[in-house]
Amino acid sequence: RWTGTWRAARHAGYAGGRVRYATAAGATASISFTGRSVRIVGPTGPTRGRVQVFVDGRLVRTVDLRSSQFRARATVFATSWSKAGKHRVALRVVGTAGRPYVALDRIVGPIAAVLARHARVREFLDRAAAR
Repeated sequence: RWTGTWRAARHAGYAGGRVRYATAAGATASISFTGRSVRIVGPTGPTRGRVQVFVDGRLVRTVDLRSSQFRARATVFATSWSKAGKHRVALRVVGTAGRPYVALDRIVGPIAAVLARHARVREFLDRAAAR
């Protein structure tokens, strides 16, 4: 689920050649899944800002995506649990002054891997971006 304004950006290094990005504080992307781990992948670089990561409704970390050089695919957040269960992960753009960009490339986990095999993740991302 996407709230706020998210746009598409293209780069050969992104999974599928594109990502969704936001610059406005409060823009949020979230996913609910059943599993025991999740990994969020996105670009880092000098123009990238900060994003708050919520797991099951609780703020667990604020991640700074800034790095000296652009990297198309980096693990920006990962977590796991001892048992599989229902979880929700949400990422909220902070709106960092001078470097507001937060982009999401893919979500990797048990359910995401199954959906990716059937191309449903990319379809979901495309439909959400078109809204």
